Amino acid sequence: MNLGDIPTRPEQAVSNRLRTVPNLLCTVRLLGSVALIPIVLQARSELFLAVLLGLAATDWLDGKLAFM
Repeated sequence: MNLGDIPTRPEQAVSNRLRTVPNLLCTVRLLGSVALIPIVLQARSELFLAVLLGLAATDWLDGKLAFM
């Protein structure tokens, strides 16, 4: 282990823990679910289905990562 790998400030350690794949997937799902509202209001059913399936895929992937 190099000394360069160890965060020197507590803010760096917290920041590095927040930037993980599961957190990224959660953020994508959160923003994507909010994006579904205008899609529904515009009656774009094909786009709604595509976004919903994409969000479901990120949920599935998040579940797989949780068991690793």
